[in-house]
Amino acid sequence: MNFLTGPAMLQIPSLFQKSGLIPTTICIIFTCIFTTLGCLHFANAISKLPGNQNYSKEVEYSDAFHKYWPGPNSKMGLATEIIFFLCVTCLNVSSLIDSAQVFDIMVAVLGGSSYALRITTSETTVGGLDWAYESWDFGSCDTGEDCVPFSDPEGEGGVLLTTGYIINVLLFMPLALMDLQENAVWQIVEFLVLVITSIIFSFLFISNGIVWEGRLSLWGESWNSLLGVVLFNFALVISIPAWLFEKEPSVDSTAVITGSSIMAALLYILLGTLGAMSTDEVRDNMLQSFMSGGQGITMQITSFFFAIFIVGFGIPLLSVLGRLNLTGSGYSELTGNIFAVYVPFGLSWLFYRGHMITEILTWGGILFTSLVAFLFPIFLALRALEMSDNPGSIFGNSNMQHKKFTLHCLLVVAFVAICVSIIGNLI
Repeated sequence: MNFLTGPAMLQIPSLFQKSGLIPTTICIIFTCIFTTLGCLHFANAISKLPGNQNYSKEVEYSDAFHKYWPGPNSKMGLATEIIFFLCVTCLNVSSLIDSAQVFDIMVAVLGGSSYALRITTSETTVGGLDWAYESWDFGSCDTGEDCVPFSDPEGEGGVLLTTGYIINVLLFMPLALMDLQENAVWQIVEFLVLVITSIIFSFLFISNGIVWEGRLSLWGESWNSLLGVVLFNFALVISIPAWLFEKEPSVDSTAVITGSSIMAALLYILLGTLGAMSTDEVRDNMLQSFMSGGQGITMQITSFFFAIFIVGFGIPLLSVLGRLNLTGSGYSELTGNIFAVYVPFGLSWLFYRGHMITEILTWGGILFTSLVAFLFPIFLALRALEMSDNPGSIFGNSNMQHKKFTLHCLLVVAFVAICVSIIGNLI
């Protein structure tokens, strides 16, 4: 559930306003259905490996492809290692930047200003670098504008190491070095915060006044980004292999995967419709206007908690999944920590300022996530049908032709959906 409710969830209320109640709801429901089926087929393919009926063997994402495409020079396995790493890193860097900006806003609210070290290139200084301190206060948010700390309207350039980013590293890097079981307590805390803040948001939306006319239409006016936003909210399969190994044998895989997807879809629809009807114009990131304090101190505090726990605690989870995928493919734990933890935490601050870098990260996330979360799992399930007569633990002895037909339908739907989402983002 935590993996399904990441930063992209914040765009859902704006999506309902732009794309309308009926198209957005239908898109969420159908995306939930076909991604859930993809996850179940992927889990079934892992259970078909010898001796892994109850997921007693650790089979990480890329390791599954190595086993179904065996050989020392497995191109499919190597491709998934590289693309999985790039996918998780893009998501992690984006989350680190978003979380650091939230901490900078909090520091400015509590202390009056947040501070940063700005580094720029210079031909006149020793070493070719110019170092300067900057401060940012919360006054720019009082007008209702987006709360973007240390924006660069004058085009001064350079890179920033901010107070918020340092807090980010101190809080979340130790969690990123833990394993999945050690992170379980914090993931439970994140889930509880998700439930509580969602209830508070719903209550505040209703208390602010729910207005249908002029805020939420049936069919909307713009559908360019609809499928892209919804599609990448349901990238659950990235977390499935590690979870299958860590879960207790008595846990029903089908019930958890299906239940969490349905809960997420219902939460999207609830917060999306209420959020859209409570504000004349919801921003793409609904927290940006909420954190300004214009809708009351309760909304501001709830937004801070939501941002820190939902966005922030997703960072160590992504790092853990990235490390497990590397160690599951035969790399050492040190190598896994270097690439999955130290690289994103150590270098993400370089991207704090710069719209072009942000665009590259966004497009990288879209392209890599589309492969890792939607196309590759279906290819693996089809390969498993060809190589093994073992029915697996999810679907049992269901008809093989029916399985093939379902997977080919999923493959076509996924491919079309990804193409539409990419075209929508281009438009």
